[in-house]
Amino acid sequence: MNKSIQKPEDSNSINSEDKDSQEEIVSKSAIKRALHDILLFGEKLLLLNPKKLSKLPLSPLLLSELDLAKKLKVDNSRRRQMQRVAKILRSENHEEIQRTYNELQQQNRQHQQSANPSEKWCAQLLESNDSLSEFIQRYPNINRQQLGQLIRNAKKEKKLAAVSKKNQQRLFKVVQETLLKELN
Repeated sequence: MNKSIQKPEDSNSINSEDKDSQEEIVSKSAIKRALHDILLFGEKLLLLNPKKLSKLPLSPLLLSELDLAKKLKVDNSRRRQMQRVAKILRSENHEEIQRTYNELQQQNRQHQQSANPSEKWCAQLLESNDSLSEFIQRYPNINRQQLGQLIRNAKKEKKLAAVSKKNQQRLFKVVQETLLKELN
C-alpha cells in the first residue's frame, strides 16, 4: 500500500486569504456599537421640535414614528418604539440625515455665540452711560430715543428688584436685533 502524502497548499497564500477575509469581516461588537449609535441618534431626533425636524430629510413614516414616540410615556413601550425608529433610520439614508442634523446644530451654536455679544452690550449699557455713546457710534441706525428709554426703564427695574424684567428683555431684544442686522 502506497500512501501518498499530500502537501498542504502554499501556506503563504492561505494566510493572505485569511487576512483579507478578516479585514472584510466586521466584528459583532462593532455592528452592535453602530446600531446603538443609530438608536442614540434617533433619541436626539426625538428631542427636536417639529420645525427643526421638518428641515431634515426624513420620510413621512419616520416622522410619524417619532411623533408616536414623543407621545409614549411608559418606558418599555417607548424603548420598543425607539428601536422601531432606529430600524427605519437604518433603512433610510441615516448618514445624510446625520450630516444635515450636524449642520443645523452648528448653525444653532453660531446663533448662540452671536447672542453673547448682545448680553455683554446689555450689561454694559445698564452699568455705564459711556457705553451708550459707544454703542450709538458703532450702530448709528438704531432708534436712540427708544434705546435711551429702554435703558432708563431697565435700570429702574433693576433698582427696585422687580419680579418682572420686561424692560430688560426688551432692551436685550433691541440690542440683539441691531447686532444681527449689522452681521447680515
